[in-house]
Order: sequence, then C-alpha cells, then structure tokens
Amino acid sequence: MMAALRMIKFCYMAPKEYNYMKLVSSILLTAEVARKEGILALDSRIAEIDEPFFARGLQMVVDGVDVKIIEDILDTELDSRANRHADVKAALDFLSSVIPAFGMIGTIMGLVGLLGNLDDPTSIGPNMAVALITTFYGAVAANLLFIPFGKKAEERSNAEQMYGEIIARGCMFIAAGVHPRIIQERLLSFMSDQSRLQFNELHLSEELGEGG
Repeated sequence: MMAALRMIKFCYMAPKEYNYMKLVSSILLTAEVARKEGILALDSRIAEIDEPFFARGLQMVVDGVDVKIIEDILDTELDSRANRHADVKAALDFLSSVIPAFGMIGTIMGLVGLLGNLDDPTSIGPNMAVALITTFYGAVAANLLFIPFGKKAEERSNAEQMYGEIIARGCMFIAAGVHPRIIQERLLSFMSDQSRLQFNELHLSEELGEGG
C-alpha cells in the first residue's frame, strides 16, 4: 500500500527524461575511448557520468570484472527493480478494483438507511444522497486516479527498464572489447525504427560536419 502511495506521489512529479539516443552516444564514445586508449582510460570518465547505474557498470569494467559477472550483477539489479515496479503496479490495480466496491458498500448502507426510515420523509433525501454519492466517488477514484496512475507507473517502469538494459548491454560489450560499430548496431536494436533512423541521421550529419 505504501509503495502504491509513493508511486502516486511520483506520478505527480516531473518525469525523468530517458534520452536513449544520448545514452547510446555516450556508450559509443566510452567504447571508442576504451578501444583507442585502453580500459583503464575510462576511469577518468566515471566521475563525469550522472547515471549511477551506468557509473557502477563502468566501474566494474575498469576494475577488470569478468563479463559474465558484470552481466549477472547488472541483470540482478534490473530484475529487482522490475519486481518492485510490478508490485507497485499490482497494488494500484488492486486499489482500482476494490475502490468501486467500497462505493457500493456505501450505497447499500445508504439504501438500508433509506428503507429503514421510510416513515420519516426528512431522512429520505440524506440517505439517497449517501447511496448515490458513494458510488460516484468510488467510480471517480478508480477511473480518474488509480487506473491512470497504474498505466503511468507501467509506462515509466518500461522506459526505465529499457534504459537500464541499454546500459547493461553497453557495459558488457565494452568489457568484452566489442567494436564500437557493432555495439551501436546492438544497442540500436532496442529502439524503434524511427529512433534508429533519427540516430543514424544525427551521426551522419555530425560526421559530415567534422569532415567539412
């Protein structure tokens, strides 16, 4: 329940921007430095990285940790993060399903009060109001709060997960000494066709600019 409430608060905050093209460019630049100057040359770049997950992965690369171990550590962290997000989504889905039921309980209570006081005309209006308004509040809470929050939580979770997957694969490829061009193709496979096209056009224009 508390996790769901924290996610609701998170949904009100400005969303973190997951710039996949910028991330891939940063990974490729890092891979190019490693290819030309050696893995240890990356040590000075770690402090410049503002993404903690990327910095931790790169630190393991610099420390000479085996690629398989790097994969296990980073994938375990990603799996743990995904499980936490799934728990939050499940809590929000649960709330969206039970809130209308509480509204119906209020409706039944209002009807019971109404039927129990039919001989008192002054009580009919208040009891009828309770019967109607609780159902309304339940529907509003479910459809305007918890269902949208659940969808928003899922969208952000998917975006964060893909961002982390790109980082994890990038660190593994750098540690394995994969050529930057191959790394580029592998990482771009995470993106949509439109994003890949934009990335290639951006880098083509940069290369032409440098050539000019």
